Amino acid sequence: MGRRRRDVKMLVKRFISCNIFAIAYIIFCCTLSNSVHSFGELRKLTLNTKQAQMEKIKNEEAVARQTNDHDLTNKNGRPRWNSNNRRRHRTNLKHMQESAALNEQLKKLVAKNQVNLAEELLLSTLNDFQKGLSKSVRPDNHHFGIVITGWGRSGFADSPQRAEQLMNKMIECYRDGSRWLKPNKFVYSSVVNCWSVGVKGSAARAEELLRRMERVTGSPPNFVTYSTVIKAWAKEGRIEKAEELLITMESLYEQGNEETKPNTITYNLVLEAFAKSGKEGSAHKAEKLLKRMDDLFKNGNLDAKPDVKSYSNCIDAWAASNEMDAPQRAEELLRQIELQFLRGNTEMKPSVVTYGTVIKAWTRNKNPQRAEEILKRMEKAMVKPNSVCFYMIIVAWACSGEIGSAQRSELLLKRMQQMQEHGYKGVKTNNPDVKIYTAVIDAWVNSAEDGAPERAEELVNEVEISYQKGNTNMKPNIGLYNALLRANYLQNDVIAAARRADDIFEKLLALNQEGDLDVEPNHATYRTIVLIWSKIKTKDASNKMAYYKSMFQRHNAKYS
Repeated sequence: MGRRRRDVKMLVKRFISCNIFAIAYIIFCCTLSNSVHSFGELRKLTLNTKQAQMEKIKNEEAVARQTNDHDLTNKNGRPRWNSNNRRRHRTNLKHMQESAALNEQLKKLVAKNQVNLAEELLLSTLNDFQKGLSKSVRPDNHHFGIVITGWGRSGFADSPQRAEQLMNKMIECYRDGSRWLKPNKFVYSSVVNCWSVGVKGSAARAEELLRRMERVTGSPPNFVTYSTVIKAWAKEGRIEKAEELLITMESLYEQGNEETKPNTITYNLVLEAFAKSGKEGSAHKAEKLLKRMDDLFKNGNLDAKPDVKSYSNCIDAWAASNEMDAPQRAEELLRQIELQFLRGNTEMKPSVVTYGTVIKAWTRNKNPQRAEEILKRMEKAMVKPNSVCFYMIIVAWACSGEIGSAQRSELLLKRMQQMQEHGYKGVKTNNPDVKIYTAVIDAWVNSAEDGAPERAEELVNEVEISYQKGNTNMKPNIGLYNALLRANYLQNDVIAAARRADDIFEKLLALNQEGDLDVEPNHATYRTIVLIWSKIKTKDASNKMAYYKSMFQRHNAKYS
């Protein structure tokens, strides 16, 4: 016990130069010496304390070196708060406050879409700083990024060029010695985004900047920038370029670059490009890509999980194709979505767009009956149809010319009216409009069933009354009255049909002279009226035909 106390005293003398915290720690160790089993343990604890102190000093010195503020620390590396460094601290704080103020000013101008003013403020501030007139505010990447992003959102025709000019200004300043203005990935990505929403042909420039970004920054752009350029190529219908970039992203990711990992949004952009291209084989490529997504997800890549939009885009690709089995392939994809939803995947609930696209596929295949079955299946799944779904099926029935197609169209119209009357809570666009009524009249005309002219008159009266009551969706147009004229052509009483055609034409002229441009007679109007009068073999009928032909020539001359 006595030897242990002598050793402790020697330690006290050796480390007397340590600070008060080390001394207090040693005293504390002395009081607990009975519980320390060996001198080696006590020595180890003491040495650890000293090492911790030295590490702290080294860290303080490193921070001082990084901030280039050596005069803020003394020779031991500890902060030395004298009048000079207090003044410097206040100056730095002022710089930060004024930089934040400039940041807020730029954001406010951009939010008001006054990007021109924001750019003027930014460049004038930079000019003042370079001339030494303002040492407080030094514009940096963040300030330039705000204005460049503003140009991308402005919607101006020259926004891509203006954004790139700002970035070129940064590069010029960087080469002149302003090292803090070297454009970073955020700035390049913002300029790429500006070009991606530009006019046709801008996708090529966006990809050029993408490659340039990779050379300047020394690392590949991230998946957001790649996806932006993919979207630009898809917008221009260049699906081969969009697919090529997707393959590049996958290749870079496989090489270990996590930032280029494609996700569901990226894959959906390419699928959407396939759907909108309408090119031969696009539907097959879309379904192949969808399967690739599904395989990646099953192998553990959660970012490639197909969602409802993925399937909807693939369905749309089939609906737009001219393949013989396109409707069946589209319906099979719908069945897969429904099956996943029934198994508990609530994220895979089919939307009105999904069902509507399958309806579109069947109507393009001239099969309104099967399209109507999808509509019933849609309602059974508690998905509320909109007017577009009804319109496509009614038009399909009208084009079919089958016996009973007019009644089927009327039933669909009645269903829409019931939904409207009973306050069907769903999509707001599920109410019948003038296009729906026009399609129903065409169904009557094309079916050539008895009573078509009379029913057409009734439907037109419903439209006019509804519009007079304030329903703007039911505003009559020339398409409606042309359908009524075609129905009148079917009348057995040709003289009555001709007189009714005259009445309709006079009504259209009167409304047009009052300023209603939606009912101005067009070439279809004149052609139908001439056909009606051509059934009558009299001199008066010949004069009428000559009159309408002259009116038609004047109409053509007006718009030639």
